[in-house]
Amino acid sequence: MDAHRAFRDNLSATSLPYKPIVTMGWDVTPVCEYSLPWPFPPSPMTDRHDYPYISLTEGNTSERFRELCANSQRYCRSAAHQPKAVFINAWNEWTEGSYLLPEQYYGNAYLEAIRDTFKG
Repeated sequence: MDAHRAFRDNLSATSLPYKPIVTMGWDVTPVCEYSLPWPFPPSPMTDRHDYPYISLTEGNTSERFRELCANSQRYCRSAAHQPKAVFINAWNEWTEGSYLLPEQYYGNAYLEAIRDTFKG
């Protein structure tokens, strides 16, 4: 949550448009082989071949996702100079741990968080 807020606050201080992104998680490492060379140039920020091994979302729960949705909604309502939109990722990226489809452990909790936060 802190990383989301810090990123949002940094961009909000600029003239660039910012639309929050909420995600229930993301971890590409199960489908990538770290020892393989990455064919693209190094990141200008780190001078390393970071992608796809960049930030991961850990400790995700449906409650934390609900909080992230609420934080994004509050931001959109309070940032008069920004477009009013929230991007939600992702419907069914099962192999990368980013999905909103109902499943056995959380059931519909992620979809309910979206519905409860953004309804009327």
